[in-house]
Amino acid sequence: MIKDLEATGIGITIGITVFLLVNVAMGRPLLPGAEREHEPIVVPEIDLNPESLYAKNCAACHQANGEGLAGAFPPLAGSEWVIEDPETPVRVLLLGIGGPIDVAGESYDGVMPTQGHLNEEQIALVATYIRTNWGNEGSEVTTEEVEAVKAELAARLSTPCSGGEELTTLRGAE
Repeated sequence: MIKDLEATGIGITIGITVFLLVNVAMGRPLLPGAEREHEPIVVPEIDLNPESLYAKNCAACHQANGEGLAGAFPPLAGSEWVIEDPETPVRVLLLGIGGPIDVAGESYDGVMPTQGHLNEEQIALVATYIRTNWGNEGSEVTTEEVEAVKAELAARLSTPCSGGEELTTLRGAE
């Protein structure tokens, strides 16, 4: 047993020696101290610019002017789904949507992914942006409204909305 302890002690000693030699050879300090420079911790800034958020998350499909692409991506400009109540665009941003929906007299049947990677404040900013641009005259969407809708949808946040019919049903549940 003493030989096992000696062997373990020798192994640890060799390991520590190799560690120290490698670090010295690489010019690393052996102990942290005042002479050691530390990299600053970089905290990414959260984007709170509504126009920037829209450009990064929505404009590729709905276009910078909010007019969408006929037959492929519905317009947000003049859309009854955007203007009539503030909760519907929040639901669509939180859940995404896939399935048939009529927008401004045209039928669409595509898929919009959830924007659930955005926080509540960012979703409120995007929803407000689409409700107040391109001639839309909707009201502001608050973070508290987003939180309330998110709580209402908590049990199904991983399930996209199945189209206009379900959105109408969700509106009626208010």
